Amino acid sequence: MSIAPKDQQIHIDRGGKRYGPYSLEELNSHLKTASFLPTDIAWHEGMPNWVPISQIPGVEKIPSLITCPGCCQPMHQWAIGHVIVDRCTGCLGIWFDAFEREQLMTLPGATETLGADCIWKRQPHVPGALNPKPGGYKTIDCPKCHLTMEPIWIQRKKNAKRGALVFEQCQQCKGSFFDAGEFADLTD
Repeated sequence: MSIAPKDQQIHIDRGGKRYGPYSLEELNSHLKTASFLPTDIAWHEGMPNWVPISQIPGVEKIPSLITCPGCCQPMHQWAIGHVIVDRCTGCLGIWFDAFEREQLMTLPGATETLGADCIWKRQPHVPGALNPKPGGYKTIDCPKCHLTMEPIWIQRKKNAKRGALVFEQCQQCKGSFFDAGEFADLTD
């Protein structure tokens, strides 16, 4: 990968919409305000392919600023191929920003990577973090928008005997949260 000099003009793509060009300084400023995410893809002259912004030399590392919507523990960014997701340090749940889930499902072996060391029962460190709702479903709030997320029911492709898979999705930012191990049940 080529090095991005300070005067290099960097183009950004988020979900098929193009932005820029931006200088490295402007790009870092946009990352600090979350106008762009480290997982959005970028390109500048001399690069053969688009890559996540986080892989552009000179881009400042931005720690994950969200807490887990499931157990309220800190989340850390984790790179799987070219996709960077947020993973809970407590319950191992996974937060996907808009389009990250779809991007990750196209990477060979990604679901196995996320499912290999997961636990099946969440054991939150914060008492009362998982208050059950009547019917056994619990509501959680989006860690970015702070709105109540909607449950999405889909058929598991693995572990079908466990019944439907339920994950939560924010209707505003389109981010989604999967409990530990659930993402791995989406693919064959």
